[in-house]
Amino acid sequence: MGTVRQITFQSDPQGGAFFPGLAKPVVIDPASLDGEEAAHLQTLVEEARFFEQPREVGTPRPGAADYRCEMLTIDDGATTHTVRALIPIADPGLKALFDAVGAHVRAIRAAARR
Repeated sequence: MGTVRQITFQSDPQGGAFFPGLAKPVVIDPASLDGEEAAHLQTLVEEARFFEQPREVGTPRPGAADYRCEMLTIDDGATTHTVRALIPIADPGLKALFDAVGAHVRAIRAAARR
């Protein structure tokens, strides 16, 4: 696996209320982050074995009408892989990655509102 070049995050509500601003993809360029943050994301991608994960993670409970999914697409220059995960995420490594990316996404969206 190479160095992460781009991370795209997208929220995907299933059956619940749709908020266009939250559904809009957010792109994170690790090169635009300080070195420590970029290295942390790289480590989380490796620890989650992101490129080995299936495209779909988790299944809704029988009868579930409203649930939320989040999607990460990561490009490392050689490979691009997308994982669509049902929230909550059971795998601790994958959850840590989605949580860290989510924190960056919230900061990006907050800055855009200012």
